[in-house]
Amino acid sequence: MTVLMYMLIAFLITKTKQTLYVMIGFCVPNIVGTIVLIAVAPSPSTKGGLVVAFYIMQCFQACNPAIFLMLSRNSAGQTKKSITYAITYIGWAGGNAIAPQIFQSIWAPRYLHSLEIHIALYGCFIITCLLTRMLLVRRNKRKQAAQASEVAVAGANSHAFEDLTDLDNPDFRYSL
Repeated sequence: MTVLMYMLIAFLITKTKQTLYVMIGFCVPNIVGTIVLIAVAPSPSTKGGLVVAFYIMQCFQACNPAIFLMLSRNSAGQTKKSITYAITYIGWAGGNAIAPQIFQSIWAPRYLHSLEIHIALYGCFIITCLLTRMLLVRRNKRKQAAQASEVAVAGANSHAFEDLTDLDNPDFRYSL
């Protein structure tokens, strides 16, 4: 299922050219699955539905390559790109170290508080995606306005082989 999700997110990102919106869309099944796990009491008659809810919660894994896609598209300059990847990996490792603490034995057997924390984390992810998109759109508009106001342009992509960061390169446009 994970491989199918990876292929689907790649197709949708390529088709729509809206990486952040697609990532938000892949977060929605997780929210739905989590709500089902919270709302539906386990019983022999609901066992199948709960398993389906758990499986649709695996869609979020497809956001991982999309996050790294955003990093590679929106960071220019070798040093900045290396630091951005390093910080992301440190955050990923920290998240993996902290995540098991969400499931406390005092909340067993249904771990309702853990699932509520999951919903809050999905909400934080969606807000982060929306804020990131707003920031990138604003930066793109600012760069376009600055480039339009220039009287003489040396040529398209005249800074392509300079090791400039995305903030310093006037030709750089952020991917949404």
